[in-house]
Amino acid sequence: MEIEKATTTVKVLAAPFGKPTAGDITELVVKIPEAFLGNETAVIEPEFAESLALGPVKLGENIRVLTWSRREDTVVLQLTTYVPSKIDIPSVAFRAEGKVIFVSEPQTIEYGTVGQSEKQLEIYHPQSAALPQWVWLGLSFATLIFVVGCIIFIARWYRRKQQKLRDLAAIPRVLTPHEALLEAVNSLNKKNYLINRRFKAHYFALSDAAKKFLADKLRIDAEEKTTRELHRELQRVLLDHSLADDWRGIFEELDIVKFTDQQPVDLQASDIANRILKLAERTS
Repeated sequence: MEIEKATTTVKVLAAPFGKPTAGDITELVVKIPEAFLGNETAVIEPEFAESLALGPVKLGENIRVLTWSRREDTVVLQLTTYVPSKIDIPSVAFRAEGKVIFVSEPQTIEYGTVGQSEKQLEIYHPQSAALPQWVWLGLSFATLIFVVGCIIFIARWYRRKQQKLRDLAAIPRVLTPHEALLEAVNSLNKKNYLINRRFKAHYFALSDAAKKFLADKLRIDAEEKTTRELHRELQRVLLDHSLADDWRGIFEELDIVKFTDQQPVDLQASDIANRILKLAERTS
């Protein structure tokens, strides 16, 4: 079955002298045959409609299709070229529901160059795009200065940033009260007081670390207080009085070894640091 050819005309846009020049928009107007006008639900489109949705489509040797649209009983393709010459536009197939139903008539369009006629010369005065050599030298020198300035700026900014990072790294991190207590306990364990049975030194250090924790955590004067004074202070600042009693029990156990000649049981001595850390976790 022979495919019907649709009447096709060419319409030139933005061409004041009737002849398109390279870069002008040209419309290819294709009249839809009457046999296909009755079905309004059928979508009639050029066969390259999907590709055209992604960008211009090459139609001939030097011509591109920019867009297409349906206008009543016609389909309009907008074309352009940047090559001044006589260009043959081949037939374009149009489809509906995936089937080619008609094609456009081949057309020939001659694209001229701007300034080819006297009337056009009156409007488009040819001008030289060349600049004097000294202008190019000045622009090149200015560009060089700009690039060098950018490099210097970036280098200085990078050095300042690295110096700030080094300064920040040199600042010791402030430990939380719980972190400071844990660090003190770990440091004490490395001294091996318990292995060498230096219980007094071990218990004095634990007592000092625990009191410093309470002083920093609860903002109280704990380090110079006796166990009894500290117990009263903890009852004042802690809502949980049983927690204050537990702290008193720890300090009384420490005081027995600190201020007498009594030595703790080995298991009790090795476990008291863990009990202090657990009490610290309960203290807020």
